[in-house]
Amino acid sequence: MFLFLISVAGGLAIPPSQFSENGLQLAFPSFEYAGVSTALELPFHVYRVSDGVAQYSDVNCTLHVYDSVGNHIYVDSVNTPVNNFDYVFEINSSVFSSVGMYAFNAYCECESCSLQSSKLGGFVQHVFEISTDGRSPYRFPSGWLPVILGLAFFSLICFLTSTFVRSERLQLLKFGFFVLGLFNLFFLSLSLLLVVLNPSRVDLAKPVFVAYFGVMGFLIIAFLWLFGLSFLGRVKSMFERVKGGGLD
Repeated sequence: MFLFLISVAGGLAIPPSQFSENGLQLAFPSFEYAGVSTALELPFHVYRVSDGVAQYSDVNCTLHVYDSVGNHIYVDSVNTPVNNFDYVFEINSSVFSSVGMYAFNAYCECESCSLQSSKLGGFVQHVFEISTDGRSPYRFPSGWLPVILGLAFFSLICFLTSTFVRSERLQLLKFGFFVLGLFNLFFLSLSLLLVVLNPSRVDLAKPVFVAYFGVMGFLIIAFLWLFGLSFLGRVKSMFERVKGGGLD
């Protein structure tokens, strides 16, 4: 189970950026996630590959943004740097109106940047994800750690109690604890799958688990109470037999 979850989590990694340089190198602050319906600013620095000198004049840059199925959703061009070196693309919030995977291609060219009087160019391709809050949707939700630990604890109590019940008169109680343990294992596995596979919507299931905890807690307390009464009854009977044998 855990090996499966690890393999799934590993498969969710965003691929690295791809660069192509023909005299110009493009550099930008790399990112993996951005927020839905949020404006995005993409600044690029352009360097000459031969000597690493930043280029801030006669450079034309074009940006193409694509959605998860490869549709063009945004195109823009800039040729004037901001803060001396930043060629900035400002993408408005309406472009990223839904969560999912996106990609952009940025291309820059310059006719006067070469030391040999030839046109230079370079591009970068980058894949990123739009999430509900601009953070990784695959992070482990901290609020779910008590849920998972609680389910594991309940499962341990149920199976241990089921194991130690030996009396023939308590077979129904033993079976009840065993069934509760199976239910807890099922919900434990379900919670782990929710956290790993769809953590961005995992909070929607919290009310279900809260209700389940309430019912499960009541049943476990009730079963433990019955088990305690039965145990006390057996102890009382044992003392009565011992006392009766002493009087004979």
